[in-house]
Amino acid sequence: MVGRHITAVVADDEAFVRNALRTYLSADGDIEVVAEAIDGRDALDQVAAHDPDVLLLDLQMPDLDGIEVTRQLRARQCRTRVLVVTAHLSDRYVAPALLAGASGYLVKDCVPRRILQAVRDVAEEELSIDPQVTRYLIETAGRMTPPPHHSVELTDRERQVLEKLCTGLSNKEMADELMLAESTIKYYLSGLMQKFDSRDRVQLVISAFRSGVVR
Repeated sequence: MVGRHITAVVADDEAFVRNALRTYLSADGDIEVVAEAIDGRDALDQVAAHDPDVLLLDLQMPDLDGIEVTRQLRARQCRTRVLVVTAHLSDRYVAPALLAGASGYLVKDCVPRRILQAVRDVAEEELSIDPQVTRYLIETAGRMTPPPHHSVELTDRERQVLEKLCTGLSNKEMADELMLAESTIKYYLSGLMQKFDSRDRVQLVISAFRSGVVR
């Protein structure tokens, strides 16, 4: 069933990747690719011209890299949400991209239906993190610099919600698994963001791993 109409821009310096992503997304009736970008500055220009719901963004591109593009979009308070789609899974990219303001992070070898779902989730202001990225964050948590805030005391329910969030589940999926209303999940997430001094869900996930609360 066709749902909300979602507009997207695809930014990657490799034409075959752009074509593949356009093909994946265009096969779904509720997602429209309104433009493509071949480098970082072009990505900023296309977002300014089309005001898409989602920017699918590679990280290693000419002119401006994806992390700097993400930073600039956040600085402009742009409503477009960034979904990173990249081949890179390393300390140089994962946490910096998420902390710069990306709402999702996928590895390019993921299945097409995962990309489609991630675009929908990000458009609905959900967090979308590839399971490979979650595993990477868990494995590298010990190398992350601890956050500046004090230790955080969590209730059992808050810990459950946080752990589910860190596996990449959407609000609905968390609500279903924990047998709670979506509004209740949002309430817990709001409280967790205050406790961890996090501006959004992505920063909350990073803080949870950095602090060792989630392993």
